[in-house]
Amino acid sequence: MKPVNFNSSLGKEMVHFVKLKQSSGSDYFSQAKLLRSFDRHLISQKHNSKVLTMTIFQSYFNTIIHVSNRVFSNYYCILQQFSAWLNQYEHNSYVLQKRQAVVPTQELLIFSPLMK
Repeated sequence: MKPVNFNSSLGKEMVHFVKLKQSSGSDYFSQAKLLRSFDRHLISQKHNSKVLTMTIFQSYFNTIIHVSNRVFSNYYCILQQFSAWLNQYEHNSYVLQKRQAVVPTQELLIFSPLMK
């Protein structure tokens, strides 16, 4: 499997984070590709700091607003985990809060024995 390359100011940290996740038995390849998308965003925004802010997350989320809720949740989950991990080393770095699970409302259909 080809390794995912990270090139932003947080590239080394992202590599360490992915290796940590892989050390627990997961290949973490799909998740690393999602993290790479954020890495590219940091580059496009010329983000040169080791500290993440709510603003940089908001600008990134605005670029992926078109994806489905499930896909957005995948991106968010990876970034929430990465931001919490990074905050252990960069104490001023913003930590995304855990996202509440969105439970789709289901319409209750009542079927009558006479319905066919």
